[in-house]
Amino acid sequence: MAKLEPTKNSFVFTQDTYVLISYSRFMISPDGERWASIQDFKAQKELFGPSEGKSALLIGFGITKDDGASITLDVVSK
Repeated sequence: MAKLEPTKNSFVFTQDTYVLISYSRFMISPDGERWASIQDFKAQKELFGPSEGKSALLIGFGITKDDGASITLDVVSK
């Protein structure tokens, strides 16, 4: 679904991916029709297919006075 490019330290989606962020939900979809919670890795695996090896998607939210709001995404592979 996505990969972390180590030289750029950027999160890159490797296929079309839809993200829905609302007050009560954070969902992800491969086609905009079938959705899985960002916290439900089993449902994501069913939608996007199996990944090679074991991995985790880490999502962080932050805000600073100087930089404003930010979202960080990290992929950890084992």
